[in-house]
Amino acid sequence: MRQKVRHAIIKEQGITFAVVSAKDHVVASPAEAKELIAQLVLIYGGPVILVGESNRRTIGRPDIVKFLHGIEPSRLPWRDQYIELPSGVSGGGIGSRQPESANWTGRSGASYTYQVQPLDDTSPPDVDGNYIFAKANAGGWTPLYIGQGRLADRVGPAHDKWD
Repeated sequence: MRQKVRHAIIKEQGITFAVVSAKDHVVASPAEAKELIAQLVLIYGGPVILVGESNRRTIGRPDIVKFLHGIEPSRLPWRDQYIELPSGVSGGGIGSRQPESANWTGRSGASYTYQVQPLDDTSPPDVDGNYIFAKANAGGWTPLYIGQGRLADRVGPAHDKWD
């Protein structure tokens, strides 16, 4: 089964390992975490450390967990990617951390709520509005470009800022 995961692949002192964002309840349960790590080790081919989405709790190989405690999670090279989970393995414990909505503060100081859409969403609404191209990071979002116009025309691969 294909599952979207948020992970960082790190090479340090000759060891390549994966840090994978996991649901908080999985990281809090040693049995669930151990089972998920065992499956992910087969996929990544090396050590795997789980990090709770919200609570930032880490679990995995003790020497790597200790190393990671000195690093702010937002500084890790996070990427969203699809992986193929073996049949019978539940992907419910892992996944992208992206919320359904994100709040941004305008110049006036007012807060605005935006609906989060993945880049592969090819059907933006045919309405006028403003939009933010943003990059997910460990702590939320980093704006890359802010614009306005007819969303069906402006939000897609034809946009001059898409790349």
